[in-house]
Amino acid sequence: MQRIIQINIAGSILPIEEDAYIILKEYITSLQRQFSGDDSKRNN
Repeated sequence: MQRIIQINIAGSILPIEEDAYIILKEYITSLQRQFSGDDSKRNN
């Protein structure tokens, strides 16, 4: 059974499984890199 992690998005608490949390975290990190303008940290 997966661990459930509660996240807060736009003021709403959402329970998600740990695997989904990891994927979401990687996606948000990639967005931060994309919009930060720091080309040296991109994984393209």
